[in-house]
Amino acid sequence: MPNKFLNILLFFFLYKSIFCESDSYIVIPFNTFKNQYTPSQNIAEDYLRENINNTIYIELELGSPSQKIPSLLYSEEFGIFILNKKCPIPSGFNNIESSSTFLKSELHKNYTYKFRTQKDMLLGSDIFKFQMSDKSKKQTVLDFMYSPNLDEKSSIKEENGEKHFADGNNYEYTCAGIGLRAEQYIGNEYEHNFISQLFVKEIISNNYFSIIYDDNDESDDKGIFLIGIEPHLYDKEKYEEKNIRRISTKGRNFFIFWSLHPDLIYFENNGQKINVTNNLVCSLEYNLGLIYGTKEYQDLIKQYFFDKLILEKKCHEEIVHNAYTVFYCYNKNDIKKFPTLNLYLQQFLFTFNLDYNDLFLEKNGKYFFKIIFDKNNKMQWKLGKPFLKKYTLFYDYEAKTVGFYNQELFKKRSKIWNVLLYIFSFIIICVFGFVGFHYGKKAYDKVRKKRIYEIDDNYEYNNNEKINSNSFVEMMIKPK
Repeated sequence: MPNKFLNILLFFFLYKSIFCESDSYIVIPFNTFKNQYTPSQNIAEDYLRENINNTIYIELELGSPSQKIPSLLYSEEFGIFILNKKCPIPSGFNNIESSSTFLKSELHKNYTYKFRTQKDMLLGSDIFKFQMSDKSKKQTVLDFMYSPNLDEKSSIKEENGEKHFADGNNYEYTCAGIGLRAEQYIGNEYEHNFISQLFVKEIISNNYFSIIYDDNDESDDKGIFLIGIEPHLYDKEKYEEKNIRRISTKGRNFFIFWSLHPDLIYFENNGQKINVTNNLVCSLEYNLGLIYGTKEYQDLIKQYFFDKLILEKKCHEEIVHNAYTVFYCYNKNDIKKFPTLNLYLQQFLFTFNLDYNDLFLEKNGKYFFKIIFDKNNKMQWKLGKPFLKKYTLFYDYEAKTVGFYNQELFKKRSKIWNVLLYIFSFIIICVFGFVGFHYGKKAYDKVRKKRIYEIDDNYEYNNNEKINSNSFVEMMIKPK
């Protein structure tokens, strides 16, 4: 009997391993690099310099012999690239050309539209190695754009302060860049996406990715980059499949960024709902440490909150570099009255909300507003770290959807179900109570009538007995 049981167990595991595919995915820890700045005389400028960028990066293993290279995650880019000596993040990574498996092609060396600070872009490839979820290791060859950066004095200057992968400065270290944008809209077919390449080469089972911050990290700078699986399959205790809602990004915003499209953005003042803006496109930008608000929101939040406090010298408004408007306050009790910002998405059946805890940062005794306003960007919401840390989203390259776990949805359904269950139980109790009362009363009446009949019968019998007894007595005493 024991041998038979072991054979069945062995057959089950063999069947599972042969016929049942398991999800293959990658979990890579990420960290945030904070550049060091020399303080200036302007505290609002220092606040922007320290917080406007959110430089999150992972480590990838590549080449022969293997090396680990810091790899920055870029929401606004699509492909993979390596720019030699253009990274401020310290690492022991040597030049990629020292790898014996590195290959390069000069077919696309004139591709400088996006790499304006580099004039020597090449198409490269090398072996990348990944630690899988089951502790095994897989490797594959990935393509990327590469600049050896031999010309240290680039004559091409950046325009309008835009970032084209590098800032024109040279550093001691080299980094990779991993683009996360939904789809390229400018570029050539050879600029391949990191996650799509992993999926095509069967390193991962699905085209999903998510960036999940660690709730237990007090610095708010660490988390995981989850590739190839939905979060509920990775952490079943935190996320539940039944709570998933998805929205499509097809045909919207030219795939420049992953984005949300709220049906309503509003806050409340003295019970009155204040509609904020008619432009409801919100790009999701993991490299942004703050939030960019629209001109409409700036005017309204000043009117309903900041103006009074500025007049009382409890808050301050400052314009930095003649472009960015920054607000900060002096007392925590004042910002506790800040009206919560709400973003309602009907497709998610959910209202995202950001209150004063989410939207103010304490620095040197002052409370800086995490929503800034750019005079060159009056109509576009950009949701950065304050939003994306609080709410975990996941992305599907194949379906071009953004997913979210609406935990309130199940709670609402549970409440509705509980109410319906209570009503149903009440009705059942009433029905059974009525039926029980009806049949109980009927049975009681039947028993009562029976007892009455028995009493009547006894009465008649006793009376007859008395009559017969009296007759007998009368017969005894009747004179003859």
